[in-house]
Amino acid sequence: MPEMPEVETIAADLRALQIEGAALCGITVYSPHAIAPLREEAFSKALLGRRIEKVTRRGKQLLIQLEGGLYLGIHFRMSGHLLTAMKEMPCPHVHVLFNLSNGIELFFHDTRKFGRLRLYNDPSEWEGDFGPEALQVSLEELHRIVQSQRKLKTVLLDQRAIAGLGNIYVDEALWYSRIHPETTASRLTREQILALQKGIVKALSEGLKKGGTTIGHSRSNYRRLQAQPGENQRQLNAYHRTGLPCPRCGAPIARLLLAQRSTHYCPQCQSNNR
Repeated sequence: MPEMPEVETIAADLRALQIEGAALCGITVYSPHAIAPLREEAFSKALLGRRIEKVTRRGKQLLIQLEGGLYLGIHFRMSGHLLTAMKEMPCPHVHVLFNLSNGIELFFHDTRKFGRLRLYNDPSEWEGDFGPEALQVSLEELHRIVQSQRKLKTVLLDQRAIAGLGNIYVDEALWYSRIHPETTASRLTREQILALQKGIVKALSEGLKKGGTTIGHSRSNYRRLQAQPGENQRQLNAYHRTGLPCPRCGAPIARLLLAQRSTHYCPQCQSNNR
């Protein structure tokens, strides 16, 4: 699913298209479940004619600020995309189409149908769902976040604890910081917390520089606005590399199931006490 680097890349791509300042002049809802609990008529009425003021992000959610204090939140979940062109229409995986006054069409495409579009009247309606942003988290905030008896990876995946991390970048951050994913969070030393902070920043920054991570070639995998893949998958150290040599020590990368997620780590570099 898109994580912070992927959603931030999508936001930057939208800003590059200069959609800020354009108005929503047409909305077609093909799949009502994507906008639930609102009905199509209410959703369209609330948005039509409003000018886009700002495109931003919170955690793994894209936020489009509209005139009049309304916000459109897009949560991509497992396989959601925003695309600017579709080769085939109608397409069973396009759930909402936005027509903008500058001529741009935005298609919300989602093969697994888990993604959701929501309207907010106040930032407080979503702010309570997120912890501090992972890329900006301070050492003091991270120290507070890890005061938990849960496994460290489980804590880092919890958006209420820290926002923006998902399976890919947690595995990479833990590889950089040399911490085992099953480590009990509260047992981290201050030195390990500092290493973890640096690892989180390193993993997310690399993802941002490369336009996100695309694993696989199916329609459900992350793509940018013009359907091009990200490039960060070419430099992953742990995630999705089961059995391949660790770039640091050469030991085979191992895989385990944790928090119902495939978890990848180096059993030699990340073998610290749990």
